Amino acid sequence: MAANNETGVVSDLDGIAAALAGSAALWMVDSVQALGKLPLRLSERPIDYAPFSGHKLYAPKGIGMLYVRQGAPFTPLMAGGGQEDALRSGTENMSGIAALGAVLAALEEGRTFQDHDTLSGFRARLSAALLDAFPGLVFNAPLALSLPTTLNFSVPGLGSKLLLDLFDAADMRVSGGSACGAAKALPSHVLEAMGLPGWQAASAVRLSFGPAADSGFIDEACARIRACGASLRASCLSPVPQAFALPPDRLTRFVVDGACCYLLADAASRRCVVIDPLPELTGQLTQWLRCHGYTLAAVLDTHSHGDHASSGPELRAAAPARQVERGALDALGWPLDARQIALGALRLTRLAVPGHTADSTAYLLHDADGLCLAFVGDTVMPGALGRSDFAQSAPSAFGPSLRALAQALTPDTLMLPGHDYDDRFATTLGIESAAQPLLGGVLRGSLDAAGFASAKETLERDLGLTEYQTMACGARVDRCTAEPTPELTQEAFAALRQQQPGLLLVDVREPYEQRLGQPPGSQTAARVQAVPLSGLLNALPDWLALPDPTPVLFFCRSGNRSAQAARALRRLGRTQAWSLAGGLALWPHAAQSEK
Repeated sequence: MAANNETGVVSDLDGIAAALAGSAALWMVDSVQALGKLPLRLSERPIDYAPFSGHKLYAPKGIGMLYVRQGAPFTPLMAGGGQEDALRSGTENMSGIAALGAVLAALEEGRTFQDHDTLSGFRARLSAALLDAFPGLVFNAPLALSLPTTLNFSVPGLGSKLLLDLFDAADMRVSGGSACGAAKALPSHVLEAMGLPGWQAASAVRLSFGPAADSGFIDEACARIRACGASLRASCLSPVPQAFALPPDRLTRFVVDGACCYLLADAASRRCVVIDPLPELTGQLTQWLRCHGYTLAAVLDTHSHGDHASSGPELRAAAPARQVERGALDALGWPLDARQIALGALRLTRLAVPGHTADSTAYLLHDADGLCLAFVGDTVMPGALGRSDFAQSAPSAFGPSLRALAQALTPDTLMLPGHDYDDRFATTLGIESAAQPLLGGVLRGSLDAAGFASAKETLERDLGLTEYQTMACGARVDRCTAEPTPELTQEAFAALRQQQPGLLLVDVREPYEQRLGQPPGSQTAARVQAVPLSGLLNALPDWLALPDPTPVLFFCRSGNRSAQAARALRRLGRTQAWSLAGGLALWPHAAQSEK
């Protein structure tokens, strides 16, 4: 490569030429990234082949060219009728050729595209804006050795997915890694080969601009980058102290490879509890505590985990000492001799439910109106029951524990699982009893403890890994039915809004995205709510209580997260739940002008 498409690092072509001196090897230089940005000096260097792609310099996609040095062997891949002196058969893309010709002519006249020094100055301004917005940001390649139009960077504590969503909300298009490989949710093999730490390779973001950019364009990009940083600070996602952070949701859900962690916070008492902490979240949770100044009343596990060690002690040690309540704790983090944990008007109690493990525990949340939900760990998951074939399991106790759970909860009490592989967010005993024959049987009394344990043992033989290549903590035992795609096109949405004036629009983007722009149609919709996907659990009871047939339409940037929300609400019984197909990314710009 003349220049790497992911990092922008420029190859030492003269050094390669020197190394090849006297060799019979043929030399091809991928010049796609170099077009209009680097002098290749093809007549001076012994380069035999150099492919170019027009869309990298504003020509349409689908047109390119291949330089072949006179005398270098060349075998056509398309034989056909022998057009172009038998070099490339097929009908020519005349409009593309004309466009690429215009680009090359512009390169020759020397005024359309900025020179190297100007582009380097633009990059310096973008770099300064990035460092202002994201303290601790590191560039993954030396700028002095890179194209002046490419920046590759990582931010400690922030994943590339979060940063992509953030920039997307600011109408800036960046990618995780190279643009052509950004859809693959894998660490960059390029950065791994460079020997960078794992966190940098996994969270890298690539930002680039074209050589026809002008100063005004760069000014606008810098302003948007700084707005992204301000939005993160207001969400307590930046290490910079923030005196005016927005108040947190009562309940926040985090998910890492299907494993769930919950942060329960009470604004009145400024106390919080973390349930089922995950090691990947220690930094983010610690930053949250520092920013909001809440007291960490407890860090609880619902059971001793088989796929990872509890990060509770690590989180308590990392949090500011003055914000952590001290005292003797049991193995799951519950304060010894405490019958409940109080968070203002909220109370947590616990219920032993051995089975998945001998120490499995459910935590029941009570508010002023009584029991409102239960954190049940891996005892019951949406569509599955927790495994009971671990060394620390208690299979004979599992059936009686499920009956004890049914006595403590109502059939409609929301249960929050320890693992949620299908993004269903919450479930109830009523839903799971109908979907899971084993659970229904034990609760109806048609299966005794021994029969239940035996049936589960058969089910759990030879369980494979999850899609995340992690240990499966539950075996699916529901009657799988195909879920319809709950999507509405823009036309169907417009029709529904006319038919149902009570339509509820719900923006499930995260707060750091929502602050960067209002959704299209928000000024004309009857009701609009901002409920981030991480805080969806706070609104589920209200949506389930809506009068029929009130429709709820979720939207996000791309439609992926809103589809999750719509499916979750449908599974809980609200059939009039929809997702905006394609999300805001496909919304017409004319509609977006309403914001």
